[in-house]
Amino acid sequence: MIVTTCALKAFLDLQNLDLNEVCNRLSSLGLEIESTYKISVPSKVVVGKIIRRKAHPNAERLSICDVDIGSEVLQIVCGARNARIDLYVAVALIGASLPPKGDSKLPFNIVKSTIRDIESSGMLCSSEELGLPVLGEGIMELDSSIGELVLGKELKEYAVFNQDVIELGITPNRGDCLYVLGVAREIASSFNLILKSLPAGDNSLAIGVGRILQLLSHGELDANLMYKIVEIKDMFLPLAIALSLGIAKRYKKEKIENFLEYATYMSGVIFNAYPLDDREISLNGETVKLDIRRDELGLESVYSIVKKGDNEEVTKLSTIGAKRYEVTPNDYPRTFVIEASHIHPDTISNEIFKAKDKLAQDKDVTYLSTRGSNSSLELGMGFLCMLFDSLDDVVVYSGEQKIMHKLEPLNIDMTFSYISKVIGNDISNDEIAIILKRLNFLLKTTCDEDYFILTPPIYRFDIVNRQDVAEEILRCTGIQNIKSKPLLIEQTLNSSLAYDKHKLTKDIRTKALALGFYECLHYVFSSSQKLLELGFKPLSQDKALLNPITKDLDTLRPSLIPNILESMQRNKNLGYKSVSFFEIGTVYDEQRNPSLNIAFGVCGDRLSPSYPNPKGSLWEFYGFARALTKVIDNFELINLSDDLEENVSNGLYHPYQSAFVYKDGIRLGIISKLNPKVCTMYDLENVFWAELDMELVLKAKLKKLEKKAKPYSTFQASRRDLTVLINSRIPFSRIKASLQKESLDSIVGFYPLDVYKEDKHMHALTIRFILQSSEKTLLQEDIEESISKVLKILESNFDARLK
Repeated sequence: MIVTTCALKAFLDLQNLDLNEVCNRLSSLGLEIESTYKISVPSKVVVGKIIRRKAHPNAERLSICDVDIGSEVLQIVCGARNARIDLYVAVALIGASLPPKGDSKLPFNIVKSTIRDIESSGMLCSSEELGLPVLGEGIMELDSSIGELVLGKELKEYAVFNQDVIELGITPNRGDCLYVLGVAREIASSFNLILKSLPAGDNSLAIGVGRILQLLSHGELDANLMYKIVEIKDMFLPLAIALSLGIAKRYKKEKIENFLEYATYMSGVIFNAYPLDDREISLNGETVKLDIRRDELGLESVYSIVKKGDNEEVTKLSTIGAKRYEVTPNDYPRTFVIEASHIHPDTISNEIFKAKDKLAQDKDVTYLSTRGSNSSLELGMGFLCMLFDSLDDVVVYSGEQKIMHKLEPLNIDMTFSYISKVIGNDISNDEIAIILKRLNFLLKTTCDEDYFILTPPIYRFDIVNRQDVAEEILRCTGIQNIKSKPLLIEQTLNSSLAYDKHKLTKDIRTKALALGFYECLHYVFSSSQKLLELGFKPLSQDKALLNPITKDLDTLRPSLIPNILESMQRNKNLGYKSVSFFEIGTVYDEQRNPSLNIAFGVCGDRLSPSYPNPKGSLWEFYGFARALTKVIDNFELINLSDDLEENVSNGLYHPYQSAFVYKDGIRLGIISKLNPKVCTMYDLENVFWAELDMELVLKAKLKKLEKKAKPYSTFQASRRDLTVLINSRIPFSRIKASLQKESLDSIVGFYPLDVYKEDKHMHALTIRFILQSSEKTLLQEDIEESISKVLKILESNFDARLK
């Protein structure tokens, strides 16, 4: 991006600014300064006016011009075709030193000379001969756009011939700085300046746009469009505009294209011009019909519709954001439809990418549109109309036609503390607010002093999240002003409760698979009829399924076991009599409240017949329970009939081999042998099952993960067995609870070792006690005292007696 100080002055007052300071600020803002240089015309090059012109007697292509430079009239021989009477020209006087010509490295000095026997006292200069960009053929024509033309005044005294040029490197995300207005905004925000307001044009014709232009649109469009009509009786390009375009390397051959290019260069709005004298656009040159729709590649395009006889001829004129219409040269007067357009950079980028090599495109247009052209079409069109109004022979028709889509503002939730945290330095809230307001962000404060809602300006397509806002504060504060701090690396805990549960669930699956259990998955739906036969309660009437999939899947499952039994039955029919399954899934109560359970089921042999066990080994209750301890860790069993808190009745439970599963005093679920009646129903043998609350299982495992060091004794532990006669109806859980309530310091643990039935009402129970002291090695007397204390408790609470 190339900008000049004269171009910037259209939007900013640069009178009190130093160029070096401006460049330093732009660099700190992220707009890299690639180069700076000065445009300056040599001394002794003055304003002159051709007052007489005649042909050279000795050369057909030369002419003799009398040039008034104010103080005198000079005779100068000139070969330019555009030399004519009353033309203001740049005159190099005798003694002037112009830039080298061609391959020469020496300056070109102007001296009094004789050309084909005619004396010449100076030279009429082209822009190239003065070291300026090439601005067409022939000598450079001066006009009032550079200032008041005073004969004899040196050109270097005019601002356009004595200005600074800044060449910027713009990153792809800063499309708003690819035009002069965008760069002016950056300078204004850095120096706290106010942008100039552009004057509105008033040279409008009473004829409205609608009398000439008929605008149609088809389908859902993303582009915004604005149209005006301009009638140009005679066209000339002001030198100031031509010079700005030449310096920016954007000078075009066709004059109307130069006006459009200059308006885009200054405002960032993309323009198109459609001449009515082109028979592809208008047959009669008085009316035009444009249709906006997507082309065969899916890109939004502008088509003209011309009625020829009974038929309508449709011609594609341009692709919005990708290809301009090429204006063919023609004589004036001419009338043009001027189009201003904008399409979101993400939208046009995706469409161009999809079209790939099939699309003919203008690189200059796509370079701006894909990075973000100015969406303020009113501003751009107003600037262009202001340029037209400055010309005497151009009339702008009143009104305009539009196809506009309201751009929804982007609201970003921000906190002042977040910005300071990201940058790494404390920045005051007031300073942050001032910077954002200078950048034209809209701040909406709340009752929370730290929180605010931020809306970026519509031309900042690169601001989409909180990080982008923090970057804006950083670049405006200046990275060089941020105090450096040592990098602090802290190890943080990356796990969460959900992740820990996921790992434990995976661990349970792995252990179950290692023990030979196969995981199975079933529908959450089941047959209400089968569940009733198994003794399960149905869903409440108001919670029943209204539209079941099939009759066999007309309710939600209250347990995982029925589906596992059906899988066992199917496997047996396939020849697999001994199988082991587990499943983790959701079950539902009568009110349709969900819970996560884990279920295990085995049937047949635990070990298949093979040497040295030719008969194999059947599953039995305690063997099945020991297998589960390897999956979910140790637990305690309490007979269903011994638990007085809840009377469990279900068709799946075995009347004599079933128990509640407890862990740290919490009931996890049930383990049981399958009821013989149900075994007969499913044609199965020797089936054991268990169903546990998965959430409680995981909770117990999580508690185990909280490893805490506990003091332990370094003295020897002793073991003693105590056998007592006790009522056979008293469960060991009551005996255990009774002993745990008493203060038995030396006894660190106990468990049932053996049981032997003495008679109908009594059995001999052997309990093993582990005794250990943290202070000394226990003597025989200490051990006997502790065992005697246990015996007294048993005698007192349960009428037990020593065997």
